[in-house]
Amino acid sequence: MKRVHVEHLAKRPKEDEPKAKSELSANGTRTLNENERERRSNLVKRVHVEHLAKRPKEDEPKTK
Repeated sequence: MKRVHVEHLAKRPKEDEPKAKSELSANGTRTLNENERERRSNLVKRVHVEHLAKRPKEDEPKTK
C-alpha cells in the first residue's frame, strides 16, 4: 500500500476544479496563484521574525 503525506492530499486538485486557476482575487488584480505565493512569502517572513525574537541578544549574558 502506497503511503501519501497529508500535505499531498490537501494540495491535490479535486476532480471538479480546473487544472489552472485563473480567477481574480477579491481586489480583482491578481490571480489566486499570485495571492498564494504572497501568502507563503509573508508566512516565511513572519516565522523568521519570530525566530529572531526568540534568539538571545548579543549584549545579554548567556545563561548556563
